[in-house]
Amino acid sequence: MNRIYKTLTLLIEIIFAYITLFSNIKIACLSKTILNISCPACGLTRAFKSIIKLDIIKAIKYNYLSIIVLIFLIILNYYLIYDIITNKKQTNKYLTKIGSYYIIIIIILLITLILNNIRKI
Repeated sequence: MNRIYKTLTLLIEIIFAYITLFSNIKIACLSKTILNISCPACGLTRAFKSIIKLDIIKAIKYNYLSIIVLIFLIILNYYLIYDIITNKKQTNKYLTKIGSYYIIIIIILLITLILNNIRKI
């Protein structure tokens, strides 16, 4: 990823985070709306709003993966900013390293999918 692409990615993330977390605009889950099935990400917006209010227990109740996803996003954005400033490729290395655990990630997502549907999030 080049510098312009990384800057645009970071800007889009900031805009999307602002729209979903700090405005009254509701973004519906397509899986929930069309198929009536909760996806592994269902509840993440409410969980992130709870984290902003420092209500970690409520965030975990909304989605078990909320803390893990937040940590992943913080690290990813750190590498994006680092790459933009230094013009290096640490983000690619980070994503490649995360991608090497794809089987574990898929299993975790499937478990979260099942739990979200059992709990009817």
